[in-house]
Amino acid sequence: MKNSTDLLSSSSPEIEKALLRNLITIGTGAIDSLAGALRTSDLFYKPENRTLCEIIMKLHRSNKTIDIFTIGEEAAKADETLHDYVLNLITENTTAAVSAHTNADYINLLQQKYVKRRSIQAFYELQKHLFDPLAAEYEAYYVLEKAYQQMSEIITGRKTANPMSEVIQKSIGKLMERIETRASGKLPGINTGLHKLNTMLSGWQAGELYIIASRPGMGKTALTLHFAEHAARYRHPVLFFSLEMADYKLTDRLIIGESGIESRKYHQANVNHLERDNIINSAAYLSKLPVYFDEQSGIDIDYLVSASRVARRKHDIELIIIDYLQLIDMKERPVQTRDQAIGNVTRKLKQLSKELEIPIILNSQLNRSLEARASKEPTLADLRESGNIEQDADVVLMLFRPAYYDMETYNSKTTRNKLYILTKKYRNGDRLDIEIEHNDTLTKFSDNG
Repeated sequence: MKNSTDLLSSSSPEIEKALLRNLITIGTGAIDSLAGALRTSDLFYKPENRTLCEIIMKLHRSNKTIDIFTIGEEAAKADETLHDYVLNLITENTTAAVSAHTNADYINLLQQKYVKRRSIQAFYELQKHLFDPLAAEYEAYYVLEKAYQQMSEIITGRKTANPMSEVIQKSIGKLMERIETRASGKLPGINTGLHKLNTMLSGWQAGELYIIASRPGMGKTALTLHFAEHAARYRHPVLFFSLEMADYKLTDRLIIGESGIESRKYHQANVNHLERDNIINSAAYLSKLPVYFDEQSGIDIDYLVSASRVARRKHDIELIIIDYLQLIDMKERPVQTRDQAIGNVTRKLKQLSKELEIPIILNSQLNRSLEARASKEPTLADLRESGNIEQDADVVLMLFRPAYYDMETYNSKTTRNKLYILTKKYRNGDRLDIEIEHNDTLTKFSDNG
């Protein structure tokens, strides 16, 4: 193998044998404190040392005596030469430099060697694939994402199951944080910019996936821009993926909303000196908000995940918004049905929200069949590929503007400049429908009453 020399140089047979010698002689009780660090025998490079470690930990899990006799017996079952290796290991003298270390020192040193070996292997695999002329171009982000996952596993180690006592402490700790936050008059989550929505959701919550769904013309993009702006006003950095609109078209909307200038006058550049100054001042203010736009179209879920991780590290992103689901490129999984491809996307976004510990807002289109119904009010059945999307989402909010369908009244109220946020799923609370106000150009939103 091309990198066998590199791997060998990233091992220490003497330290491996010194640790195994101690594990054999110190007995069962002393291994308890080391069991967690020795959950993988891959710390040992030499095959016979890996096998011995597996034998020792197997005896430990079975609550059996660990000594030269029990280990020798198990070693003989595996391989007679391994039995001889155990006997030689016990009688072999070690150097003073090695014997001066504690068992914890040995494990730490072997872990560093193990990390180096895994890193070398991961980089060789990455290099091999990237230089492969037969590899499809669209797989590049997938390969980089896989490499990132491998490196993350190497750095952090695979997560083990958490005992009930630790999880309960985490629950109570988070509850106490929410109680203290509320007592101080602060919102537990990220401010949505709408009082009624804040009251229902307690703000956008870390680790949760929110779906904002509607037919075109209801104001999905405009409303999520409102969410981004208000999160940033409270100094929560936002990453906004715009797969349909150019980034400057989005900031045009923000400037119009902040300045109060009519959309028509802004786009026609038909403004007087005072209005121009107002626009410039509004733009200067908005420029200071920590919002980052990614306007690339045709991107797939692997790019979204990778770019989000980079932005999280680089800009300390606390909220991600994606506009919108159906524009995410699915062609990298040609063997899947459309439903399965959508499910893959929403599942990975849910996993990403948990991994990064931030909320993710995902816009989605509703089925065109809604337009043919007498009732235009959306339901979960109108959500495209709704089974997968609904399953992964923590919250599903649907937007409805009755006036768009020439309905003069809705719930016995006038519909002019009214937008309804209909809560179709809320995993952690009561579902409420919220009525809010908007201006004619859908650049400003506010609570009604």
